[in-house]
Amino acid sequence: MSKKILLVDDHALIRAGLSTLIKRYTPHTIVAEVADGLEAIEQARQHRPDLIIMDIGMPGLNGLETVSQIRQFFPKVKILILSVYRNKRYVISAIRKGAQGYLLKDGALEELIGAIERIMAGKRYISPELHDIVVDELMGPRRRKIRSELEDISARERQVLSMIAGGASRGEIAEKLHISPETVKTHRKNIMVKLHLHKQSDLVKFALHHHLGPLPESSKPEDTSVSE
Repeated sequence: MSKKILLVDDHALIRAGLSTLIKRYTPHTIVAEVADGLEAIEQARQHRPDLIIMDIGMPGLNGLETVSQIRQFFPKVKILILSVYRNKRYVISAIRKGAQGYLLKDGALEELIGAIERIMAGKRYISPELHDIVVDELMGPRRRKIRSELEDISARERQVLSMIAGGASRGEIAEKLHISPETVKTHRKNIMVKLHLHKQSDLVKFALHHHLGPLPESSKPEDTSVSE
């Protein structure tokens, strides 16, 4: 089903390229192409597009300010930011102001088309390179705290944790890793302290929830009395 798209970028060549690609590879219609935020608001008022694809760095009213105003005047219009900026502040600001997507300009054609269709379907799209930025910021301090805690876990402890999650007993872990059962017990205790957990059942739940699988063979530490 054809939808209406408004293109907003201060570079005429980029607008022309986007227009050509969208017309060739999607069923959608380009209703207008403009060079700044004020023009974008006016054209949005005239054409009521389904989607606005917009740059951030523009003269006059920049992309982030334009997102805020369009969201205020036309709350049903979807917005995809298309930018060269990977700056955390820009990405988070765009999403918080109401953009449904943020795509880097150096992405592939398939990514652009996929982002358009995903947003048209009522979903969101963030360039894969920016996922961590968005998740860390929008999921709040607890997510960042968990990531910090996981970084404190050594490679050997990660092995032990993944095997505990898989249901292995202390003896089985010791045999597999060529260490003593007491060393396994010590590793388990250290892991629980680092993750602020109190029961082995909590340890298993944590490992399963965060998809902590075993390390590949090439990543395993050497079995020495010092590392254990």
